[in-house]
Amino acid sequence: MSLVVVLIAGPLVFVFFTSFKDQPDIYSQPTTWWPPRWHPQNYRTATEQIPFWTFLRNSVVITSALAVVKFMLGVLSAFGLVFVRFPGKNVVFLVIIAALMVPNQITVISNYALISQLGMRNTFPGIILPLAGVAFGTFLMRNHFLSLPPRSSKRPEWMGRAGGNFSCGWCCRCRGPPWWPSASLLWSMNGMSTCGRS
Repeated sequence: MSLVVVLIAGPLVFVFFTSFKDQPDIYSQPTTWWPPRWHPQNYRTATEQIPFWTFLRNSVVITSALAVVKFMLGVLSAFGLVFVRFPGKNVVFLVIIAALMVPNQITVISNYALISQLGMRNTFPGIILPLAGVAFGTFLMRNHFLSLPPRSSKRPEWMGRAGGNFSCGWCCRCRGPPWWPSASLLWSMNGMSTCGRS
Protein backbone atom coordinates (compact mmCIF):
# COMPACT_ATOMS: atom_id res chain seq x y z
CA MET A 1 0.00 0.00 0.00
CA SER A 2 2.83 2.40 0.83
CA LEU A 3 4.40 1.72 -2.57
CA VAL A 4 1.11 2.50 -4.31
CA VAL A 5 0.81 5.76 -2.37
CA VAL A 6 4.36 6.74 -3.38
CA LEU A 7 3.70 5.92 -7.04
CA ILE A 8 0.53 8.02 -7.04
CA ALA A 9 1.81 10.91 -4.92
CA GLY A 10 5.22 11.16 -6.61
CA PRO A 11 4.06 12.84 -9.85
CA LEU A 12 1.75 15.14 -7.89
CA VAL A 13 4.60 16.30 -5.66
CA PHE A 14 6.80 16.83 -8.73
CA VAL A 15 4.12 18.94 -10.42
CA PHE A 16 3.66 20.97 -7.23
CA PHE A 17 7.35 21.88 -7.05
CA THR A 18 7.46 22.50 -10.80
CA SER A 19 4.68 25.06 -10.45
CA PHE A 20 7.11 27.30 -8.55
CA LYS A 21 9.81 27.15 -11.24
CA ASP A 22 10.61 29.72 -13.89
CA GLN A 23 9.77 28.59 -17.42
CA PRO A 24 13.41 27.94 -18.52
CA ASP A 25 13.95 25.86 -15.36
CA ILE A 26 10.98 23.64 -16.25
CA TYR A 27 12.63 22.50 -19.50
CA SER A 28 16.20 22.38 -18.19
CA GLN A 29 18.15 19.10 -18.37
CA PRO A 30 18.68 17.21 -16.17
CA THR A 31 15.31 17.74 -14.52
CA THR A 32 15.41 18.71 -10.87
CA TRP A 33 12.67 18.32 -8.29
CA TRP A 34 13.62 21.32 -6.16
CA PRO A 35 13.21 24.72 -7.87
CA PRO A 36 16.55 26.58 -8.18
CA ARG A 37 14.60 29.82 -7.78
CA TRP A 38 11.14 30.01 -6.24
CA HIS A 39 8.46 31.95 -8.13
CA PRO A 40 5.24 31.98 -6.07
CA GLN A 41 3.93 34.71 -8.37
CA ASN A 42 3.27 31.98 -10.95
CA TYR A 43 -0.05 31.33 -9.24
CA ARG A 44 -1.02 34.99 -9.40
CA THR A 45 -0.10 35.11 -13.09
CA ALA A 46 -2.16 32.01 -13.82
CA THR A 47 -5.25 33.37 -12.07
CA GLU A 48 -4.95 36.76 -13.79
CA GLN A 49 -4.41 35.58 -17.36
CA ILE A 50 -7.47 33.31 -17.41
CA PRO A 51 -10.81 33.53 -15.53
CA PHE A 52 -9.62 30.87 -13.09
CA TRP A 53 -12.10 31.65 -10.32
CA THR A 54 -14.99 31.49 -12.78
CA PHE A 55 -13.82 28.08 -13.96
CA LEU A 56 -13.43 26.90 -10.36
CA ARG A 57 -16.89 28.16 -9.39
CA ASN A 58 -18.48 26.45 -12.39
CA SER A 59 -16.66 23.21 -11.62
CA VAL A 60 -17.75 23.18 -7.98
CA VAL A 61 -21.38 24.05 -8.80
CA ILE A 62 -21.71 21.47 -11.59
CA THR A 63 -19.92 18.68 -9.72
CA SER A 64 -21.84 19.30 -6.49
CA ALA A 65 -25.21 19.40 -8.25
CA LEU A 66 -24.48 16.23 -10.22
CA ALA A 67 -23.26 14.35 -7.15
CA VAL A 68 -26.36 15.28 -5.13
CA VAL A 69 -28.83 14.51 -7.93
CA LYS A 70 -27.18 11.20 -8.85
CA PHE A 71 -27.03 10.16 -5.22
CA MET A 72 -30.70 10.93 -4.57
CA LEU A 73 -31.89 9.31 -7.80
CA GLY A 74 -29.67 6.31 -7.11
CA VAL A 75 -31.09 5.79 -3.62
CA LEU A 76 -34.73 6.12 -4.68
CA SER A 77 -34.49 4.00 -7.82
CA ALA A 78 -32.37 1.30 -6.16
CA PHE A 79 -34.82 1.12 -3.26
CA GLY A 80 -37.65 0.48 -5.68
CA LEU A 81 -35.70 -2.19 -7.52
CA VAL A 82 -34.82 -4.05 -4.33
CA PHE A 83 -37.78 -3.68 -1.98
CA VAL A 84 -40.80 -2.91 -4.18
CA ARG A 85 -42.46 -5.79 -6.02
CA PHE A 86 -43.76 -4.95 -9.48
CA PRO A 87 -43.97 -6.80 -12.82
CA GLY A 88 -40.90 -6.53 -15.02
CA LYS A 89 -38.54 -5.44 -12.25
CA ASN A 90 -35.69 -7.55 -13.61
CA VAL A 91 -36.27 -6.19 -17.11
CA VAL A 92 -36.02 -2.63 -15.79
CA PHE A 93 -32.74 -3.47 -14.09
CA LEU A 94 -31.38 -5.02 -17.29
CA VAL A 95 -32.27 -1.83 -19.16
CA ILE A 96 -30.38 0.19 -16.54
CA ILE A 97 -27.35 -2.08 -16.90
CA ALA A 98 -27.56 -1.75 -20.69
CA ALA A 99 -27.55 2.04 -20.33
CA LEU A 100 -24.24 1.79 -18.49
CA MET A 101 -22.71 0.08 -21.51
CA VAL A 102 -23.48 2.96 -23.88
CA PRO A 103 -20.37 5.18 -24.26
CA ASN A 104 -20.88 8.88 -23.59
CA GLN A 105 -19.36 9.69 -26.98
CA ILE A 106 -22.39 8.17 -28.70
CA THR A 107 -24.93 10.40 -26.96
CA VAL A 108 -22.97 13.66 -26.72
CA ILE A 109 -24.10 15.00 -30.13
CA SER A 110 -27.77 14.16 -29.63
CA ASN A 111 -27.69 15.62 -26.11
CA TYR A 112 -26.08 18.81 -27.40
CA ALA A 113 -28.70 19.14 -30.13
CA LEU A 114 -31.52 18.66 -27.62
CA ILE A 115 -30.07 21.16 -25.14
CA SER A 116 -29.55 23.65 -27.97
CA GLN A 117 -33.17 23.30 -29.11
CA LEU A 118 -34.34 23.89 -25.54
CA GLY A 119 -32.30 27.12 -25.39
CA MET A 120 -30.06 25.94 -22.55
CA ARG A 121 -26.66 26.20 -24.21
CA ASN A 122 -23.91 27.69 -22.03
CA THR A 123 -26.00 27.31 -18.86
CA PHE A 124 -25.68 25.21 -15.75
CA PRO A 125 -28.91 23.24 -16.40
CA GLY A 126 -27.72 22.52 -19.93
CA ILE A 127 -24.64 20.77 -18.55
CA ILE A 128 -26.20 19.17 -15.47
CA LEU A 129 -29.41 17.68 -16.91
CA PRO A 130 -27.87 15.41 -19.60
CA LEU A 131 -25.45 13.95 -17.05
CA ALA A 132 -27.86 13.62 -14.13
CA GLY A 133 -29.54 10.46 -15.42
CA VAL A 134 -26.45 8.25 -15.47
CA ALA A 135 -27.42 4.80 -14.17
CA PHE A 136 -24.24 4.10 -12.20
CA GLY A 137 -25.73 5.52 -9.00
CA THR A 138 -28.66 3.11 -9.24
CA PHE A 139 -26.34 0.15 -9.77
CA LEU A 140 -24.14 1.20 -6.84
CA MET A 141 -26.98 1.78 -4.37
CA ARG A 142 -28.79 -1.40 -5.40
CA ASN A 143 -25.79 -3.44 -4.28
CA HIS A 144 -25.86 -1.65 -0.93
CA PHE A 145 -29.54 -2.41 -0.39
CA LEU A 146 -29.06 -6.05 -1.37
CA SER A 147 -26.55 -6.40 1.47
CA LEU A 148 -29.23 -5.61 4.07
CA PRO A 149 -30.62 -8.51 6.15
CA PRO A 150 -33.38 -10.47 4.37
CA ARG A 151 -36.10 -9.45 6.83
CA SER A 152 -35.40 -5.79 6.04
CA SER A 153 -37.68 -6.12 3.02
CA LYS A 154 -40.58 -6.63 5.47
CA ARG A 155 -39.70 -3.68 7.65
CA PRO A 156 -42.86 -1.62 6.99
CA GLU A 157 -44.86 -4.41 8.70
CA TRP A 158 -42.62 -5.55 11.54
CA MET A 159 -41.52 -2.01 12.45
CA GLY A 160 -44.99 -0.52 12.15
CA ARG A 161 -43.83 2.27 9.87
CA ALA A 162 -45.16 3.50 6.57
CA GLY A 163 -43.35 2.18 3.54
CA GLY A 164 -42.56 5.71 2.37
CA ASN A 165 -40.30 6.30 5.35
CA PHE A 166 -38.38 3.09 4.76
CA SER A 167 -35.84 4.33 2.24
CA CYS A 168 -34.99 7.73 3.67
CA GLY A 169 -35.19 6.73 7.33
CA TRP A 170 -34.31 3.34 8.68
CA CYS A 171 -32.68 1.97 5.55
CA CYS A 172 -30.32 4.93 5.18
CA ARG A 173 -29.36 4.72 8.84
CA CYS A 174 -28.59 1.01 8.45
CA ARG A 175 -26.34 1.69 5.51
CA GLY A 176 -24.81 4.89 6.86
CA PRO A 177 -21.10 4.01 6.48
CA PRO A 178 -21.28 3.11 2.74
CA TRP A 179 -23.01 6.38 1.85
CA TRP A 180 -19.82 8.43 2.14
CA PRO A 181 -17.69 6.26 -0.18
CA SER A 182 -20.59 6.11 -2.62
CA ALA A 183 -21.07 9.88 -2.58
CA SER A 184 -17.31 10.41 -2.93
CA LEU A 185 -17.19 8.05 -5.89
CA LEU A 186 -20.06 9.84 -7.61
CA TRP A 187 -18.31 13.17 -6.94
CA SER A 188 -15.02 12.00 -8.44
CA MET A 189 -16.74 10.46 -11.47
CA ASN A 190 -18.18 13.85 -12.37
CA GLY A 191 -14.63 15.01 -12.99
CA MET A 192 -14.94 18.58 -11.73
CA SER A 193 -16.15 19.59 -15.19
CA THR A 194 -15.76 23.20 -16.27
CA CYS A 195 -18.06 25.18 -18.50
CA GLY A 196 -17.64 28.42 -20.42
CA ARG A 197 -20.28 30.32 -18.54
CA SER A 198 -18.95 33.60 -17.17
